[in-house]
Amino acid sequence: MFDSICKPVTLTVWPRYKDNLLLYQTVLVYCAATKFAFETAVNMGISNDIRLHHQVYYPIRQIFKLPADLADTAIRRAAGALKRYGEYYQFKPDSIEYDMWVFSLFADDRLISLATIAGRVLALCDLTDEIIRKLRRDPATFAILRLNDSGWLVELYQNTYNFGKRLRDFYPNAPLKVNELTF
Repeated sequence: MFDSICKPVTLTVWPRYKDNLLLYQTVLVYCAATKFAFETAVNMGISNDIRLHHQVYYPIRQIFKLPADLADTAIRRAAGALKRYGEYYQFKPDSIEYDMWVFSLFADDRLISLATIAGRVLALCDLTDEIIRKLRRDPATFAILRLNDSGWLVELYQNTYNFGKRLRDFYPNAPLKVNELTF
């Protein structure tokens, strides 16, 4: 099981060449959208992510062409940075935050599916049997895609509350896919 939110499970991701470029473009656009939301929050004095969402969601979708769920995580990231670091925080174009709606693992095929500005990308990842067992017992609900000198990494996190149980309570008749770990 995941020890805590501080100790993520880290996977190396190997996208195809054209998908590598698409992921990098998505990181740049995501960072620009996050900066836009952050600057709007600072200028309007908004630190609540819901109020900020009402102000910037449609402009972000229209200007940056981000998928809906990535726009949501960019807005939450901007509001969180304002609360945590104040109005002088600088975002680096090196990561994307994914929630359970825009990120999937296909355990049997050792593939990862990531949302981008031009649809979803499938890439190989280094899922081991041990990690698959952990994820089936205790699914991750949050992930961060990072670009560093050695390539793409995905850090899988599990929230401190039982998000999966809340989701099943909310959608009791939702079909469960045996081959897919969605978070």
